[in-house]
Amino acid sequence: MHLAFVVAAATAAIVAADASPLTDCQILSNAWATQFPDNPSDPYACLKQPGITSNDNKHIDAIEFNNKPELVGNLPDLSGLTMCTTLSLWTTGLTGPIPSLPPNLYGLTLVDAGFTGTIPLELPQTLVVLNLKQTQLSGPFPKLPNTVTTVYLNDNLLSGSIPATLPPNLATLNLMNNSFNGVLPDVLKNFNAANFDGNCFDNAIAFNVKNRADCSTPVSSTTAIPTTASTITTISQSPVSTNSPTTLTDCQILNKAWPSQFPNTDSYGCLKDPAITSRDNEHIYSIQFNNKPELKGSLPDLSGLTQCASLSLWSTGLNGPIPNLPPNLYGLTIVDSGVTGTIPSNLPATLTVLNLNNNKISGPFPKLSNSMTGLSLANNQLSGSIPDSLPSNLYYFDVSNNTLTGRIPAVLAASHNNLKPQLSGNCFDNAASFGATNRDDCQPVQPVVSTATTTMAVSSRTTSDVISATVSTRTTSDVISATVTPVSLTDCQILSLAWPSQFPVNADPYACLTMPGIESR
Repeated sequence: MHLAFVVAAATAAIVAADASPLTDCQILSNAWATQFPDNPSDPYACLKQPGITSNDNKHIDAIEFNNKPELVGNLPDLSGLTMCTTLSLWTTGLTGPIPSLPPNLYGLTLVDAGFTGTIPLELPQTLVVLNLKQTQLSGPFPKLPNTVTTVYLNDNLLSGSIPATLPPNLATLNLMNNSFNGVLPDVLKNFNAANFDGNCFDNAIAFNVKNRADCSTPVSSTTAIPTTASTITTISQSPVSTNSPTTLTDCQILNKAWPSQFPNTDSYGCLKDPAITSRDNEHIYSIQFNNKPELKGSLPDLSGLTQCASLSLWSTGLNGPIPNLPPNLYGLTIVDSGVTGTIPSNLPATLTVLNLNNNKISGPFPKLSNSMTGLSLANNQLSGSIPDSLPSNLYYFDVSNNTLTGRIPAVLAASHNNLKPQLSGNCFDNAASFGATNRDDCQPVQPVVSTATTTMAVSSRTTSDVISATVSTRTTSDVISATVTPVSLTDCQILSLAWPSQFPVNADPYACLTMPGIESR
């Protein structure tokens, strides 16, 4: 009996040792079988489903569902998806608490749903964007990783005070319409992209913030009350425009630029549109459309909206080039649309997040401002090389599935800000050094002619002339210049080096002589 037990235990150990690790799809099926049923015949079946993105056809890089009210129940534990960087769920029927999350998540968006409970204490330490607006979350302000740059927690049931210490690169913070109280930290005074209205802060007046009408704690009598006419206008309940009669309001600017979408000609009529938010009932703070395929045509010139901080357009029917943008924009998102042309060379200097995934954008890699922290340009038609100099505070970088070439700059090494750049699906010379997979149609890297210290004797098959040339050899990982023992190349080998697309390298050193268009005596 004892022997049988030992044999059974040994057999079980062998089976466990031989068991293959689960694929991401199998992990997802185990956690969320109602949405991703198991497919025993295909361990990567989920990668073909709408809403799932993979950069290597093996691992899940993103889970994105927009306008899926039929998606109900609790969100399951997704901590096993170690390569997933984006979880985005807009307007779903999901409820319950936020579970354990993928450990290397860069973007977490759970918007317009029935999530309850508190925000997890242990958020992924790689997180850059946290968007949990318009749910039913309660509890205190969350502990934010130092990598976070953008936070939307508006329209929830959060309470307590705001900590005095916040992430060093935080650029956008929206806390409006909660139950926060206490004192707003001084560090938030210079935030251009912030909204604290609809809470119960003691020093609300000092920040030009409008508290809730039902606050039980009065505003501190020690807080200085502004007395200038311009400040009184800013904090009044009804917008009193300080514009001259010839100056257009933001709504009038938007009506002239985009009358098909904003036909209301009233001075402040557009502020009632669900796609518009305003911090002062006068100026446009953000424009947001999600899952609006009926929104067609070209995006108009929006440069007149000087206080607009966020432009977010997901899954629309918009096409054409990117126009002039609001000059103080912090976040630009145009995803899953038909946008064409090149990325503007004059992007706003304030821009921190640029997301142009899944469009038809071509041209070179864009010039980025030093304020940029998150860049996502996946699934476009960008070409050329990535510059050696990039913003120092980049925490997210995705250029997968374009036609970029050249060498990946060293600044994108994984040790930089814990950055894990997404680079596959291009034609980089040193892709393997960064764990990236190139496109199947890339031309093989060939030796190139350049100035170096090497002198190579090249002999001709039909003459006795000796040609001196300077040659350096380039591999996929580095460029080597070295003294080489003189060798003789045939004309066909010389032609293959110079014109590999037309005359590929062949084991036969005279193969090209049999090709149409080539004559030899």
